[in-house]
Order: sequence, then C-alpha cells, then structure tokens
Amino acid sequence: MDPVPFARVLGIDAILKGQNGVIRRDQALAAGLTRARVDDLVRRAQWVRLFPRVFLTTAGPVGARARVRACWLWAGDNSAIAGSAAAWWLGLEPQPPATITVIVPPPWRRDPQPGVRLVRGRIDPRDVDFEDWIRGTRRAGWPLLAWALARLVGVDRVVPEGTLQPGEPVPESGGMWPQVR
Repeated sequence: MDPVPFARVLGIDAILKGQNGVIRRDQALAAGLTRARVDDLVRRAQWVRLFPRVFLTTAGPVGARARVRACWLWAGDNSAIAGSAAAWWLGLEPQPPATITVIVPPPWRRDPQPGVRLVRGRIDPRDVDFEDWIRGTRRAGWPLLAWALARLVGVDRVVPEGTLQPGEPVPESGGMWPQVR
C-alpha cells in the first residue's frame, strides 16, 4: 500500500482520521496542501514533527499507535514494523513497545531516531501484511522474525511459532526454537 495515492483519493481529513492524526509530508501534498501551507503549519507548531517528514496534527501527547504509525511512514512504504512493535500492533502484546523495530530494505538509509531500532534486510512478502494501514510482520510469521532478530543481537530466548494468543504476554521460553514450516 502506497500511502500517497490513498491521500490523493481520500483527502486529508480521511487520511488523518485513518492514521491517528499522523501524516507524511508527501501525503499532505498529494491531498492538496501546498508546500507553503505545510511549512506554515509546522512553523506555527500546529503540526509537530515526530520523524523527518512525518508530523502529528493533533494536540496532546503522542499515543503509541501514532508513534508506531509515524515510524512506519518515516521508514518508507517497503519497510515493515517487526518484533514486539508488530506483536503489539496485532494485539499479541498487552503493552506498547519502548523501542520500535522497523526493517528497511537495502540499500535504503535512514538516520538513527530515538526509540527506533533499524534493521536493514529483506523480508519474504509472505511474511508481511497490512494491518490498519501499516505494513508489518504477519501474525503467523512474527515469532520467526523475532527469533532471527534476537539471534542477531545474541539473545537465544524466543517464543515457538503458533503458541501465542491475541493479548497474551510473551513468556520466557528458556531458549526454545520456533517451529519452521
């Protein structure tokens, strides 16, 4: 899903409603705002920058859904939210993550951002899906990806695939391996 054509077709109000008040600059332009208008909204602090080119358009604290969505919009259309952030987005984790893991395809480059763990890599298209307008690892595939990410950083505790139910916390698994199909 490329967010820009949706902005063109749906318009700014529908995009802001569907994206928790978060919008990427190119979406705002596609929805009909001028560059000068976007710059003015940012300059007058009516829009707050969450990530480069991504803004929160509502007053008040940044909610967890807005933060995860903004991270995905910043990382790019071919990126995917992964790990505990994807699990939380899908309702498999009860608490939002302190750090959002996002996978960006090579050779994309993104500057480090607070609260974001960037992983450069490729994901099989069968392991990602769109859920509520963001691309993330799929319900059935995220434990395998979590295991792979954990192995990259030297952690060998993972949850076997298919053992979690929506809303159930991720248990300590004592180094169990995911089921591989």
